[in-house]
Amino acid sequence: MVRMRPSKGDWLKRREALEDIYIRCMGGFPERRDLEPEVVREETTDEFVAQWLRYTSEPGERVPGLLVRPRRAQGRLPVIIVVPGGHRTKDFAVFGHEEWPLPFEIESPHHRFPTKRIGNPEPLPFTLLLKHGFAIMSTDARTFGARAGWRPEREKDLAGEFTKASWAEMQILMHRAIVDGRSVAGMETWDIIRGIDYLETLDDIDTGRIGCTGWSMGGNLAWMTAITEPRIKAVCTVSCMITYDAALKYGRDKAPYGWIPGIRKHTSRQELLSMLAPRPLLVFEGDDDMPVEGRQPMVEEARSKYELLGAADGFRLEMYHGGHAACLREQTTYDQIGRWFQNWLR
Repeated sequence: MVRMRPSKGDWLKRREALEDIYIRCMGGFPERRDLEPEVVREETTDEFVAQWLRYTSEPGERVPGLLVRPRRAQGRLPVIIVVPGGHRTKDFAVFGHEEWPLPFEIESPHHRFPTKRIGNPEPLPFTLLLKHGFAIMSTDARTFGARAGWRPEREKDLAGEFTKASWAEMQILMHRAIVDGRSVAGMETWDIIRGIDYLETLDDIDTGRIGCTGWSMGGNLAWMTAITEPRIKAVCTVSCMITYDAALKYGRDKAPYGWIPGIRKHTSRQELLSMLAPRPLLVFEGDDDMPVEGRQPMVEEARSKYELLGAADGFRLEMYHGGHAACLREQTTYDQIGRWFQNWLR
């Protein structure tokens, strides 16, 4: 049976209805309260100025953030929000390591990601985007980084016990979300939205030019947040395109951040992604990463909606050779990302 393509008007009505359903299934968002922002530490180099900060996203949740500006920037800066992959910290995402002197008197002493690499080599630092004229902001997700609890300190424990401890905390967070009628996806999304609220308090940041990027868990959270946050004007994702059906079949995306209670009764993951249209979306996917039957419907649905809204040039898929987030080990990828955001955040 041939699937009928909806009209532009029908899709816009459908998308409006889906926005309400999406937020409701995530458990809604808390009431906005005072951010109580504070800059807890600042470091200056020849290339940039880095500020470690905190703000309140909801009662009892202080979000640790990291804002980096090019050292000699002039005027109001566009900003790229970088959402780390699972188990990774804001410092790891921005600087590519955690040997940078961190404010341990303020942050948890157990939050360091193992300096010995686990599994595949890690992404290059997102400070590579600074040369394109952007400020960069990143925050720690719940149970990761400075929001983590106990972490093993013995070197022999790092490879297995570190990851095990993170997963254990994430499971407790999921249980709390369930009994409170919320979702981990909604919690993480809200923390990023409140980070944008913080950026709006800064005179030198142009919040009319906000991009959002991330890989793996962070890639999913980037596009999932943008659905509900119109201040994000362009999105770039890496290694996260997979339908719910394929994720269930192949056991991918096991962490609770990607799962929204009851949403499959109303829509599909590919239709959710397509709600970003016509805002620009750049997608990096590896040929040895997500299964084709999970990736292809995501790409096709998004491309179809961008074409429907007359914004075909706003969607781009970049396939690379390799596995999960392998493209982020190449500087050329950051050049592509930088040019993409430069083009669409002018």
